[in-house]
Amino acid sequence: MKFTKIVLLLMCVVVFQSCATKEKETLSTGNWLLASINNAPINKSNVLPTLSVDIEKMMLFGNGGCNNYSGSIKSITQGNISIGNIASTSKACVNRDIESDYYKALNTIKTYTVSGKELTFFDEDGSVVLLFLKQKEVLKETEKIVNKRLHDIWAVTQIDKKAIDKTAKTPSLEINLTTMKVMGNDGCNNFSGTINEVSDTKFVIDNLASTRKMCPNMDVVNNFNKAINSVISYKLDSLNLILLDANGKEVLKLLKVD
Repeated sequence: MKFTKIVLLLMCVVVFQSCATKEKETLSTGNWLLASINNAPINKSNVLPTLSVDIEKMMLFGNGGCNNYSGSIKSITQGNISIGNIASTSKACVNRDIESDYYKALNTIKTYTVSGKELTFFDEDGSVVLLFLKQKEVLKETEKIVNKRLHDIWAVTQIDKKAIDKTAKTPSLEINLTTMKVMGNDGCNNFSGTINEVSDTKFVIDNLASTRKMCPNMDVVNNFNKAINSVISYKLDSLNLILLDANGKEVLKLLKVD
């Protein structure tokens, strides 16, 4: 009888330990996309900060929404983490608010939990400061939503934040995500190109080619072509499409026309 009780007790201990292990996962190498800061939702029109963890090299790095950053992992155990100073590039960007808040929160993390597709960081008081989702899973979902809006015909309203001259022909851009092609008119010549990369924030065009006729007003044409060739990311704001260069600078603003 005593033997049976001991066996049952040991089984309960083993089951309890097994369950506890499943509830608490240790952070491993992987890529994450920020979902919230200090339990507050993030405006999805912003470029979302990313976090990559490399346990073998004891490093973390990513993009804060504008600048790239990196830092060392001083120590990590199941549920506890200590990171070194965070260093980042210092280019000027359109929206730096989210990046400032992100770095501030990142420097306060002391503990964490990993639960499936979620990574949560806490400060020394146990308050949630950062919540991440598995990057590839998020992109699969956000691409389905954002791409439907991106797939459209757009008219340029501003180049480098300057309104189009009303006496000039308005450049247009058609984005076709089915064929992964772009086409349009630069205000004089027709052009076409290939979409090399597209996601919830990225938009990279390659192999742009156009006709070569001359028109009375080539200023808009030249400015548009310079801008479109510098685009690497975008934001959607209601019926507006904002295209950004590598520095996060707005180079083109377009309005949905159909």
